[in-house]
Amino acid sequence: RANEIKSLVNDGNFGMVWVPTMLAKEVALALGDHARELPAQRQGPLMDAVRRLVLSAWRLDQYGDLGDRQKITGAHDIFAAAVNDIKAAYGNR
Repeated sequence: RANEIKSLVNDGNFGMVWVPTMLAKEVALALGDHARELPAQRQGPLMDAVRRLVLSAWRLDQYGDLGDRQKITGAHDIFAAAVNDIKAAYGNR
């Protein structure tokens, strides 16, 4: 989903960003539900990344509706960083 969102943002197709954004939000929440399966030192960073992803997903949806490239790009940067942090939390278990 992250690659799809990046493509939509880069192409300026802001009106379609909400679909993969909301799907990615659901995946992040599901991964957060399994945080206790991770070592204790990864749980906090994971939950922080999930929170940032969810908030940025809502912002991507909102700014996509407004068509504000600057705001959507900023929200996407936060979203992409959160995706990377979630991947890192689950990496090398």
